[in-house]
Amino acid sequence: NTKRALQFINISTPEDTQDPSARRKAHQHAMRDIGLSRRKPRKKRGVTDIPLDLTHFYSAISNHNTYLPSRTSLPVSISPYQPLSLGQGEIDPFLPYPIPLTPSIRELVAHIFRNDAAGCLRALRDDWFPVGLASTVSFHLVLSNSAMSLAYLRVKSGGGEKGMAVGDSERSLKHLGNAIRGLSSELADEKFRGSDEAVGAVAGFLCHDAAVGQRDSWLKHREGLKNVLDFRGGIDAISSNKSLRTTISWVELRGAYTWNLRPQFPLPPAWTSLCPHLSPFQPQAPSSNHPILAACTQLFTPSSPFLSIFSDLIDFSVSTSSTSAAQGPEFWMKATDGGGWPGVLAHRLLSWCPFDDLTTHSANRKHIEECCRLACLLYIAPVWRKFGTGPVLTAALVEKLVAQLRGMSDLGGDWGALWELEVWVLVMAGMGVEEGAVKMGEIVGLLVEVMRERGLRGWEGVLDVAKGVVWIADVFDGS
Repeated sequence: NTKRALQFINISTPEDTQDPSARRKAHQHAMRDIGLSRRKPRKKRGVTDIPLDLTHFYSAISNHNTYLPSRTSLPVSISPYQPLSLGQGEIDPFLPYPIPLTPSIRELVAHIFRNDAAGCLRALRDDWFPVGLASTVSFHLVLSNSAMSLAYLRVKSGGGEKGMAVGDSERSLKHLGNAIRGLSSELADEKFRGSDEAVGAVAGFLCHDAAVGQRDSWLKHREGLKNVLDFRGGIDAISSNKSLRTTISWVELRGAYTWNLRPQFPLPPAWTSLCPHLSPFQPQAPSSNHPILAACTQLFTPSSPFLSIFSDLIDFSVSTSSTSAAQGPEFWMKATDGGGWPGVLAHRLLSWCPFDDLTTHSANRKHIEECCRLACLLYIAPVWRKFGTGPVLTAALVEKLVAQLRGMSDLGGDWGALWELEVWVLVMAGMGVEEGAVKMGEIVGLLVEVMRERGLRGWEGVLDVAKGVVWIADVFDGS
């Protein structure tokens, strides 16, 4: 090696060359390159799935429930740092981050505050990010979810490893492991079990489960979250901590949407203020003279939840379209509330099931209501994405909707005067199909039958009908 540095050994007499320390230095210097060449490269640790087992934590909470009456609540801590305008810069250096910011962590935090088209973590960021800053455990979960999102976007754009799933990011699993280990050490502190930090940590695990599609784990952690909140005296006990209260509803809604489950937590009070004109009915609203809604009132009973939900969906879509046309792309980029109304309507749709109605209405009507309910949920998915929410998984909703359409066809069901609504439902099903899914062929087959019956010519004819039902051009055009 011509670049080897010289090393001098000082001796006074020739006999000093036999000194053990001098001989050792000479030997080490001569054998350095040989030793390095023989050294085997260190093996990289493989990425492993980390089980999110918080059973011990939840059982500890349950065991202490008897000591805290449900009507009693512990003192609520309010996050002292709630930035007024998150997102103005990539990283706010003045926030009290729970851990030092390495270059890798800075990249993940910067990704959270992306406000461009690729920013898919904007929705409710002003609430869940302060919750993430409240403890080391929660912050590692925030970083894990950011790493997962960043890796997924790189794969979708052609970078990264092909075939990589949402949760296969090594950085994501690293921070997830740190969160689990941190939570394990916190469990020794009984005060932690009733703290805001404990609630925020479990909410972070719920968010992770929904993003990677782990239904069983999500259900287990939701039950655990309910136990933690019961220990606090119920969800109303944390209402004064707006960020934490909103985060709970948001992470639960994301999972409930993914698997078509009924939400267990009510809407936070702050969400209703986002939609001041959500019912009662507005006489001058676009829905007041909507022909499809008028046809629905002839088939469904006045008490049907679908009528009010569909009316609001029409009005919000028209309002969103006009605002988008006036403000341009900035309208979508600057929003950090997920649009407000999509979350409220999704919660109402998931809380309602037509088949729960035990009155003697026709099975055909209930099937139509269920198809419309699922189609409205699928309509919300691209709207959420446009407002910076991701990933929004729709496979379970599409599968459920296709099964309903198939069952209705087998029973000889008829949409009658609502055939335009049927076309819109099929279009929403098609747009919700994930790439490569086999359901698309069945949806196209059902759509072709309707096209033949109604004399629709080509895809343009189908879209013209769908746009006449409810549509946001900036969201759906080109889908």
